[in-house]
Amino acid sequence: MLNIHKASAGSGKTYTLTYNYIKLLLGAGDEQGNYRLASDRKRHRAILAITFTNKATDEMKRRIVQQLAMLAHVDAVNGSKSDYEERLCKELGCDSTQLANAARDALFSLLGDYGFFNVSTIDAFFQTVLRTFAREAELTGNYEVELPEEAAECREAPILMTNYERVRDGDMDPAAFCAAALDEASVLRSFGNKTYQTFLDKFRGVKYKLVCTATPSPNKYKELIHYAGYLEVMDTGQALTRFFQRDSTKANNLTLYPHKEDEFWLWLSTWALVITKPSDLGYDDAGYSLPPLEVRRHVVGGHYNDNQDRDGQYKIINDAAMSLPEASREKRESIAARVAKAKEIVDSDPEEHFLLWHDLEAERHAICAAMPETVDIYGAMDYDERERRVIDFSEGKTRLFATKKSLSGSGCNFQRHCHRAVFVGIDYEFNDFIQAIHRIY
Repeated sequence: MLNIHKASAGSGKTYTLTYNYIKLLLGAGDEQGNYRLASDRKRHRAILAITFTNKATDEMKRRIVQQLAMLAHVDAVNGSKSDYEERLCKELGCDSTQLANAARDALFSLLGDYGFFNVSTIDAFFQTVLRTFAREAELTGNYEVELPEEAAECREAPILMTNYERVRDGDMDPAAFCAAALDEASVLRSFGNKTYQTFLDKFRGVKYKLVCTATPSPNKYKELIHYAGYLEVMDTGQALTRFFQRDSTKANNLTLYPHKEDEFWLWLSTWALVITKPSDLGYDDAGYSLPPLEVRRHVVGGHYNDNQDRDGQYKIINDAAMSLPEASREKRESIAARVAKAKEIVDSDPEEHFLLWHDLEAERHAICAAMPETVDIYGAMDYDERERRVIDFSEGKTRLFATKKSLSGSGCNFQRHCHRAVFVGIDYEFNDFIQAIHRIY
């Protein structure tokens, strides 16, 4: 039986795949697809799980072992209950005690026979197959794997979809391809990050290259030249010297030379293109155009006439928060007012689902206290529980969801049931802001 799960990023693929692995491990299926608890505790030897990256392999193994320990009620997991327990009992036709005993036997068997815990990358799996049948393939023990000349010269080159991590960590060689297209290429805009420095060398010489991003330069224009460096249009250092001037009063503050602005944008237009909708390329916009985005700004009042100067005089208005410590203090002191305004907005439309963006833990606690219906996630939360809560909100099972842009600002899709968001927190990152909006718009 072939089961196919179609899912987008952040929708719970690992959660589902881990469940299916454990069901195969603990249960035996018949021809009709019905499962019952199996007595064979070496079933892990007959199960193969394939992933793309080493990191995904480690994460899958960790989750399987962790969930088995929770199902087995092992003390090491502090008595936490697995989200899979009720569903597995129903599908395997057993009670929780029987399931716990089976999970305990499977866990101990798996840990004692860990070399046959077959969760690996595609590359590692085929390497294992090749080593196993080296003699039949008439290979010596010290054979080496090389890319065929046809791939290196781009003749009959395959199409491969992968992620940045796999390329960055050396799991594949871009030189084997004649073309490369990068989605979410904003990861290249910072000259100093690991991805940009690695990709600059790895993709040098690839004949055709395309980068795509919705936020090419959310902070400064100089970020645009990093794409030119990757595309080999112009060396990054040369472009900086040619178009940008330094600020002697502030480090790393580069701005366009006034007399070079026209030349810069003319040069940019020779290798970059802005596309806003399908009709820009001659296609139909039907089903693509969204209703106008409505942004409502709310101003909350602060505390006045309660601050004194050193002479004991009260201030009519507070001093402007110019420094980082002053801004942080202002954010802390305005939490109650901002959360109260958020609650007022949420209560005004009791049928709508709301996404509540925050930046501070104190804001999260205040949101949950003011609106007990809120489901929240945070960095230290168990990964499986965090994933479950994200999925529940994306499926419309919960109405209010509080999260940080650093946790849910990229990859998550909430727009099916949620069309309104409240930015309870205050920050200055436009890229994070626009990415958070695209979770629902």
